[in-house]
Amino acid sequence: MDKKNGTSFALRSAHYAMGKDYSSLLSKVASPTLLIHAKKDNLFKRPDAQYLLELIPKSTLLEVNGYHDWAMHEQDQFAKLAQKFLEKN
Repeated sequence: MDKKNGTSFALRSAHYAMGKDYSSLLSKVASPTLLIHAKKDNLFKRPDAQYLLELIPKSTLLEVNGYHDWAMHEQDQFAKLAQKFLEKN
């Protein structure tokens, strides 16, 4: 985690790949937003998820037991979590 700007190498790399840091726009997201973080993700760490949670209003963070590609392998569980979130919001 980079103490200076609050982002990890992974988030900074994503900013670089997109050609711009869009994090200043996250506070403008008006829709309820579901963030799913895999506890064993070695690319995006828990502080990255917390960083996004703090920036996006009306966001909810769920942690799952898995790796970075968790949703690919647990499609049914992902669909259930997403449906439950959408029904509540």
